[in-house]
Amino acid sequence: MQTVTITTLESSFSSELYQELFDYFDIHEICQTFYDLNFHLNEIIRQSYIHLNLSSKYNEQHILPKIYLPSIRSLKLSNSHTNNQIISVLSQYSLENFINLYSLTLNDLQVNDIKYTIDKLQCLKRLSTLTIGFHRSIYNGIVKHILKIIFSDSLLYTLKYLKFYNCRWIIHSIVSTKTPSNIQHLNISLIHKTDFIHLIPLLPHLRSITIGLWNNQSSIIATKMILPIMTDLVKLNLFNCSGLSFEHTKSFFLLKLPNLKKISLKVYDLSYANGKEWEQLFINDLPKVNSFYLSVRLESQYINKNDLLSTFQTNYWIKYHVEIQNYSEAFSNSTQLIVKLRTV
Repeated sequence: MQTVTITTLESSFSSELYQELFDYFDIHEICQTFYDLNFHLNEIIRQSYIHLNLSSKYNEQHILPKIYLPSIRSLKLSNSHTNNQIISVLSQYSLENFINLYSLTLNDLQVNDIKYTIDKLQCLKRLSTLTIGFHRSIYNGIVKHILKIIFSDSLLYTLKYLKFYNCRWIIHSIVSTKTPSNIQHLNISLIHKTDFIHLIPLLPHLRSITIGLWNNQSSIIATKMILPIMTDLVKLNLFNCSGLSFEHTKSFFLLKLPNLKKISLKVYDLSYANGKEWEQLFINDLPKVNSFYLSVRLESQYINKNDLLSTFQTNYWIKYHVEIQNYSEAFSNSTQLIVKLRTV
């Protein structure tokens, strides 16, 4: 009797080839297309590098149970999309089991979530990216606890990217650690100048900062403290700057960044709309800047466009694109000056 061997296209693929192929698909698509075709494919899926976003209830109920937890490299959980999702997921699948997790995002983190999330962070020996969006119930005592964990010995050497948003607290009095971390990228949606001063010495390896900075003019502590020189920092995204004039921001912050290459600012203060001041700053103090974006939005109908443009009409600014935009809204009229480096 003649034996006939049938080789399917699927069986001829190696596990490595499938894993490379899966890099181009969302985990939802992978499970819908390949899962349960055969045992071999199921095992490959379970052991592939997975980036899992559980913002949908479907992914939580139908995708997560099929995945081998140590295969998950990034995980996103959100209470704002699915009510109490963080507790729902992590009470069933303990964070301790995500042993190869590199990136963790917790959106709308609440007080009751802390023991399932923050208190387990020290088990994530490979965690390099942490993003936390805070619920309004989070208070200073909880934030102190969170910062203590983040700056603990177990996370100091692995964590490289830290992002906080929906911050509503003052942290300068609750940072208890003095040990610096290896964080290279910091993103905080809103932070007081004094808090920023207290945090920076703990972050000597910063390469990029994205912050909304504000200052209370009555703050006495802020006036007595200065930032250290940050030689590693090459990228700055700064917005809001409430209570901080250009001169204040320059002396307090910009002059401490000698190797800065990329700057993006979105502000609401007329003092930033001075081309001569920026020109002198770049020539004398920040000669390495090769990317610059400035947006100055002014809530006034009495702004003279020609006055705004005049300081940006020197030979130095020829390589930049400068424009004025008008905005009319329901309750106000505003003028926006935009300056950006033109690629030549």
